Amino acid sequence: MKLTEIKKLCKASGCVRLIDEPSLMEDNGAVPPVQRQWISDGVACYPLDGLPYLEEESICAIFDIDSKKLAKMTVTHQPSLPEGMDFTDQHSGDDPLEQLDLQMSLGGNALYLFRDGAGALVMIKTAYCKPFEAWDECECYKRVDSAGRPYVAVMSGCILRGLIYPYKVGDALMETLGEVYNAAGVAAQQEKMKI
Repeated sequence: MKLTEIKKLCKASGCVRLIDEPSLMEDNGAVPPVQRQWISDGVACYPLDGLPYLEEESICAIFDIDSKKLAKMTVTHQPSLPEGMDFTDQHSGDDPLEQLDLQMSLGGNALYLFRDGAGALVMIKTAYCKPFEAWDECECYKRVDSAGRPYVAVMSGCILRGLIYPYKVGDALMETLGEVYNAAGVAAQQEKMKI
């Protein structure tokens, strides 16, 4: 995981959330009994594998968040995983996502486009893919949280490497895509007529 890219996301959102995944093993006196620790900017969660256990003060030091910057940000530490999202490596409802050979930019946001098993479009900001060491070797799956919102589980082999809420598809996007589709059809028709 590229911590510098996670730092950029957290600073851009103004949110740093440390999340502890409690150990399922019996507490043997180790403080704290944490199986894995995660970091989130409110949109995506990434595991902090290979790092020592972090507290709010230590993440502020790593991310160069001084008291002046801290006044403009939210830095929290929660002792358990958020309700409604599945942080397991294998989930029975995983829906494989097919990455389309197309990228787009909307409102200054570069987006990767995916198609789920039902043919629905799922988009994620490319910035959320930068923390992964080898994005091109990752596989993505759609999961649904307890509120019915889809999110993307990023896997490397059989290991969960991140969770990302997608970019929202709105009516304005549908109108723009419709216009692009129609314009592409007109251009293709014109090309055929030249032959």
